[in-house]
Amino acid sequence: MLRVILIAGAGVALLASVGASVQAAAPETIIQARKAKYREIGKAFKSINDEVKKSAPDRGLIGSSASLIAGNLRQVGSLFPAGSGPSSGVRTKALPTIWTKWPEFARLNAAATGEAGKLVLASRGADVAAIAAQARSLGKACQACHQQFRDED
Repeated sequence: MLRVILIAGAGVALLASVGASVQAAAPETIIQARKAKYREIGKAFKSINDEVKKSAPDRGLIGSSASLIAGNLRQVGSLFPAGSGPSSGVRTKALPTIWTKWPEFARLNAAATGEAGKLVLASRGADVAAIAAQARSLGKACQACHQQFRDED
């Protein structure tokens, strides 16, 4: 069961394995945790894309970034409990269709999680072209979800 912890230094509510359950947490706490996870994913994805363009990419950074993405994608599905969407009154880019089309959202999240796992495996090898190709596959999986379930405004 996920639990709530407030990390004071960052001023951002993050969810971890202690405290009240996600479903009992205030919508703003859940939404902030969700945003934090997705920002980490975006930053890690940018790091990977920047590295594969270099003549001597840092494969350690690529691997740790891929692992972070995979781990966060495994967690974010649980950060969309009922009441944590736009109807909560808290600003979020999550569209209401997440909750009305949950099986499709879950399927796309699982697909992205699978692609992230493949990126972790690719990052363990020396073939930078294969890593870049898998990063593109992950990007397409993320975009498929964003197209249906994220407000881009």
